[in-house]
Formats: sequence, structure tokens, C-alpha cells
Amino acid sequence: MPLYEHTFLARQDISAQQADALTEHFKGVLEANGGKVTKVENWGLRTAAYKIQKNRKAHYIFMNVDAPSAALAEMERQMRIHEDVLRNMTI
Repeated sequence: MPLYEHTFLARQDISAQQADALTEHFKGVLEANGGKVTKVENWGLRTAAYKIQKNRKAHYIFMNVDAPSAALAEMERQMRIHEDVLRNMTI
């Protein structure tokens, strides 16, 4: 399976526990579709370079993902819908 690096930004007004729960939710989405997360790094609450949807700060979460493209597409689709996710990027 292809290897990906995925980073997403969560809203500043959620707690660190809620950010971890969000990570676990998206990790579950990948595992349900045949993928796995090999590493998760929570970079914490950091200042963004510019305002994103009126948020100056965001929780930054980085994941190394080993998954088929369909699993990754489903996770990204759910991230676009979720109100707590400000931005996401997969490389």
C-alpha cells in the first residue's frame, strides 16, 4: 500500500482531549477501509501564519498513513464535512 503523510488543523477552541478524540476518529475511518496509521504526532496548539475561518491558532496533528487511496479519499471527505477541521493536506 502507498505511504502518505497527512496533516490536519483543528479549531483552537476545542480541548487537547477533543483533538485526540478527533485523531482517533479519523484513524478508525482509515482502519475500517483497510489502512493503518503507523505514527501520530500531536504538535499541539500553535499560531497559524494567517487567520483561517477567524481562528488565529489551531491544533496541529500529523499522521503517517499506510492505506489504499480509497481509504484516504474517505477520510479526506469526512474531514471536509467535519466542523472542527480547518485544513488538511496529504502528501
